[in-house]
Amino acid sequence: MRIGALLVVSACAASGPAVTTVTVDGRRAAWRDWSGIDVCQTEPSWLYDELADANELLGHFTRRSGTWRDDELPVLEAAAKSLGPLLAAHARNVEAAAACPWASEGTWPRVLAEGRRLVAAARAEIDSAPKLVAFVRHRQEVERWRKDVLEPQREAALAGCQGEGVAFAWSDELEGTTWLFCDGAAVNAPLVGGFELKNAPESWPAAQLADRRAKCFEAARNYPAGNIKTPPTR
Repeated sequence: MRIGALLVVSACAASGPAVTTVTVDGRRAAWRDWSGIDVCQTEPSWLYDELADANELLGHFTRRSGTWRDDELPVLEAAAKSLGPLLAAHARNVEAAAACPWASEGTWPRVLAEGRRLVAAARAEIDSAPKLVAFVRHRQEVERWRKDVLEPQREAALAGCQGEGVAFAWSDELEGTTWLFCDGAAVNAPLVGGFELKNAPESWPAAQLADRRAKCFEAARNYPAGNIKTPPTR
């Protein structure tokens, strides 16, 4: 059964628990849930290979450290739906193996420590997935609104603008509120802090810069809130 970018297939092992093969973003790992079975009685090299394969897959999945491109979100969404069983089993398998007599030999300590670290990192990625995906989808909607709605309105307002007053104003949840003036001046009120002059027209005399800036700030402060264009909300 194909789920997004992940393929999950279950089969019966010749001995021991059933084997599950999971592929995430092009990386595949075969794992088993050894709950209720004494893993210390299994062949250590087989168990080592299972844990190392799971570590490799989880390492590949968590390599972005919470930074996902928009086109990678389907991988994150699919993983959030399908990696839970592997993470739960891998965490149990690692702790069970850690109690075995040979767990302190060779590269076992490294693979067990990596298993613990990667399970925690993968869970953090999956726990943050819903908010991250929702935020990105919302910002994509906002960008479509800016292109299809806001830009045409702004161009029309500037084309029919006269004098030195406010021609157009809009708000953004990341950038704050911006006011455009007929003479080309632009004022922004960020989410934190006071008004900022983002653009001073070349026509402004240098000696009048402070006065012109103060007048723009006052005009922005008194601009009707109901006339400020607002983007779609979440």
